[in-house]
Amino acid sequence: MAKSAFATIKYQPYQNRSEHVNIGLIVWKTPKEPQVYLARNLRKAASLKPSTQLHSLKALEQRIPELLETFDGLSIEEQSDFIATLFPNIQLSSTTGQIQYDDDFEYQEKIKMMLNSVVEPEKKMRADSTYPRNRLSRELEKTFNFYRWLGKGKADIDKRLIIPRYPLSSELDMIADFAYSGSNKEINIIETIDLQINISSAKRNEVRSKALLYDFAKQLDKGRFHGISIVAGAQDNKDAEPLIKLLSRYANDIIYYESSEDMERFMQYTSKAIDRPIIAIPI
Repeated sequence: MAKSAFATIKYQPYQNRSEHVNIGLIVWKTPKEPQVYLARNLRKAASLKPSTQLHSLKALEQRIPELLETFDGLSIEEQSDFIATLFPNIQLSSTTGQIQYDDDFEYQEKIKMMLNSVVEPEKKMRADSTYPRNRLSRELEKTFNFYRWLGKGKADIDKRLIIPRYPLSSELDMIADFAYSGSNKEINIIETIDLQINISSAKRNEVRSKALLYDFAKQLDKGRFHGISIVAGAQDNKDAEPLIKLLSRYANDIIYYESSEDMERFMQYTSKAIDRPIIAIPI
């Protein structure tokens, strides 16, 4: 039976306060093989500090192991101290905890159990399940607002600001999640789709409505249009493949929310398009 050390990863954005939330686990299958697993839903981190850049936190899954690889020979305790030095807002619990497993399948199952028990936030019942608010839209709006990219009304689109809930056509109830005018005067539409919970008939209809909105936007202003879909829960999800294929026919770009590379590319594209800088957010 194999044994691996682990520690809980805690996010503590304010050093002068004791508030923190568990956001993931670091597991050393061997002292030279650290693996980081973060919660799929990091809303608890945003609840402590609304300006938290969640996709940057998610990038720690790759950044921490890559950095530790460059310092070969460190003990687990030394690696833990090194992480605390590099990421002052990240704290680790004691590294004396261990998991035991017979094979890789059991290892992965125990990781899931640990994440569910000590990391993942409790699921809340929706007050209105017919018209639920989109979590991705709220998180993007917070980020855009922190960067000072967010406009207050439809007229601000001429100032190359991002307008949430932009009415392409109030008469036809065509409301974009976000819209802005780019450097070449084309209209940019950002739509968000959350497929993390399940892919129900309602979700399929939501994707079809997004495709219809993109098609409508293409008819405006002589077709100068760029459509972006930000999708959560679709990466490596075979059930989502038909929906992604449909979106790809109408949107110019599909961004996988869980991919730090995709989100970095999206933020860089948006920053360039509206000619406004990305404010560095320390994590």
